[in-house]
Amino acid sequence: MIVAVIQARMGSSRLPGKVLLPILGQPLTWRIYERLSASTKIDKVVIATTTEKSDDALAAFAKERNIGIYRGPVDDIVARIYGAGEAFGATRLLRIWGDCPFVDTTCIDEGLQYSITEGYDLVRTSTPKVSFIPGGLDFEIYKMSLLKDFLDKEKDPFYREFPADYVFKNQDIYNIKVVSYLSEFKDFHLTVDYAEDLALTRDIYENLYPKNNNFSFRAVINYLIKNPKKLEGIKALGRNIEYFEKAAAKEV
Repeated sequence: MIVAVIQARMGSSRLPGKVLLPILGQPLTWRIYERLSASTKIDKVVIATTTEKSDDALAAFAKERNIGIYRGPVDDIVARIYGAGEAFGATRLLRIWGDCPFVDTTCIDEGLQYSITEGYDLVRTSTPKVSFIPGGLDFEIYKMSLLKDFLDKEKDPFYREFPADYVFKNQDIYNIKVVSYLSEFKDFHLTVDYAEDLALTRDIYENLYPKNNNFSFRAVINYLIKNPKKLEGIKALGRNIEYFEKAAAKEV
């Protein structure tokens, strides 16, 4: 049973409530759910959010749309996503972030195929240091048995928030596959972290979605290559700041 878990919450510091902000008339979370539903290998798509009162609105949205919802700790990400997978019967868990409106099931299904046929404990689109995919297409595929093992063994708050770093640290124990997709465009970064990102995302959807409601990321790249000025507003925006700060502190 492959369960895709959208990790989402309302409490973004840079763009509060972004997961329910509209993109072409539908919330960001719905757009991600819609794109994941095009997969030929995912059995169920659910949302993992927190027990914070601020996430009541997201839980209500999920209930309204008949999307599975699981609520867990704010900072213990592994407990939250594992809880979601367990609640919905997962044997493999596909982790997707709630700020990625351009997830592409072409590369996701390829990653799932590796996980299924070759039995990797983790399939991912980057190492802790290097990404092989445009920002916004990132995903992780865990065996649920790995996450259970992790929860039993590791209590460090850093690894409980960034579990892939733990897995890479223990490559002698776990089998890892790193996949690439459109790696020649890995410097593109299209997530919704800031208001400028949201404006660009809305523009892309307005231009591509009416022609194909499951437009590919390659179509996004082609659109931006033809309209390079649209990227100017997001080029200087900081990305994954919290991760790099915490990772640097961990290394010290």
